[in-house]
Amino acid sequence: MQNDPDGTLNALVRGIHEVAPKEILESLNEKEIELLINGPRKINVESWKENTEYDNLDEEDELTLAFWKHVESLDDNGRLILIMSLLGTSRLPDDEFKGLPCTMDDIRLFTLMRTEDEEQEKIYCDFSANTIEIPPLEDPKQFVDMLI
Repeated sequence: MQNDPDGTLNALVRGIHEVAPKEILESLNEKEIELLINGPRKINVESWKENTEYDNLDEEDELTLAFWKHVESLDDNGRLILIMSLLGTSRLPDDEFKGLPCTMDDIRLFTLMRTEDEEQEKIYCDFSANTIEIPPLEDPKQFVDMLI
């Protein structure tokens, strides 16, 4: 490797390849590599619930209850995969869900939002605001099916 006069970077790459062969790493995307490096972590569902905001929903809404029931049914790895798909990252700050970083160089809580846009048919994940926009649905099971 260029610009590695003391060989530190080469040594690091060789060490990584001892644990995860180059062929395997090349087949992974950046999020999968992040998960491989960081490993699954314990996801504190109570912290997630306590630090969630609701827009056009509340804690007792059927959609909200269906979401949390689904989250609780997952193991930590499943929860991490869900977080990755909803928020675009598997990294949580040390204080977990109290302040999630977002792409607007800001800290925002996770937000579940029911949209009233009748034309929206799918979940929309706004990574820049840590917001999940849920389309108008008649059955909460439809929402959970969209998460899977």
